[in-house]
Amino acid sequence: MIDLHSHILPGVDDGAKTMEDSVAMCRMAAAAGTKTIVATPHMLHPQFHVPGPLAQRKVEELRAALAAAGVGIEVVLAGEIHWSVNVPKLLESGELLPLCTKRKYILFELPSSHVPAAFRDVCWQFHLAGIYPVLAHPERNAEFCDHPERLEPYHDAGILMQVTAMSLVGDFGRRARKTSERWLEQGIVDLIASDGHSCRSRPPVMDGAAKVVRKLAGATAEDWLLREVPRRVLAGEPVLG
Repeated sequence: MIDLHSHILPGVDDGAKTMEDSVAMCRMAAAAGTKTIVATPHMLHPQFHVPGPLAQRKVEELRAALAAAGVGIEVVLAGEIHWSVNVPKLLESGELLPLCTKRKYILFELPSSHVPAAFRDVCWQFHLAGIYPVLAHPERNAEFCDHPERLEPYHDAGILMQVTAMSLVGDFGRRARKTSERWLEQGIVDLIASDGHSCRSRPPVMDGAAKVVRKLAGATAEDWLLREVPRRVLAGEPVLG
């Protein structure tokens, strides 16, 4: 499996606190079947902003620590970019890190409480700039949970939807699970990621969610959402027709 969303870099945001934590998280992910994990520290978040150059130094340190510990997992670097109208300019400056520079996929996070009124306009700006957003955990956005039908137009406009593994197994509550299941059945979930923050409360594992996807949508959907779509994103290949 390929995990496109995790907070495994040590001491930069609300994820791993120490290098030992980071190595333990990566070991846990590998044991649960993850072959590649993308470190996506928070960027432009109201509480955390990890500049691209700092994230690069941290991921190099983590890769060295994993090699020394014999943990066999590939670590890729990107960022979880919080809502801002300045994203295109900051991407060009190198302050923010995309999931793939070839096609400029970005992991994009909205506020948890609502969908900003300007989101549609910003999506159009992304389109004009050749940026392809992957929307992080929409099932944990209050407005989308209250009105699940409001997500579909964004998906139709070409935004990829990333649901959290813990949401599908019920660890973020019944509402997030039901909303995720509804979208999965409608075919508007494009990939599953862990959004792992620690080994205990928010582990970087997806094997439980893989079983849920297989049960609800079949083995082909499981492979598509947890392997093929994230592979295409990292390779800069198209996902939606």
